[in-house]
Amino acid sequence: MPHVSITFIAATLVVLSACRGGRATLEDVPALIVNPTPTSRFELTRVVTTAINDTAIALADDALTETSMLILERSPPRSIEEQPATGRLLDRPVRFRLVINAENCVLINEADGRRWRLFQTECIPAPD
Repeated sequence: MPHVSITFIAATLVVLSACRGGRATLEDVPALIVNPTPTSRFELTRVVTTAINDTAIALADDALTETSMLILERSPPRSIEEQPATGRLLDRPVRFRLVINAENCVLINEADGRRWRLFQTECIPAPD
């Protein structure tokens, strides 16, 4: 009997690892936001703000409705007189990608791969 139990356990582990592998291989499909609402815009702004270390941002109402990429550039520093300071900006833009994965709307930070599920946002696959 112990031999049967070991075989059963081994078979169970194989099945579980196959299931886990299946979940990990779900494909990200580029997506667009449809039917944006004040709630979905607030959620997107909150997630992006969190992703960039609580830096205040303002997103357009149509952000991610026409393209699956969201690119944020830092504002140039300003002088005391509110004039743009001279010099080069060396900061790279922050890039986010909106995808659908297993019917979930997910925002991905391109720099580090962090992912946030958007619960209040309706997405559709982006056209090719």
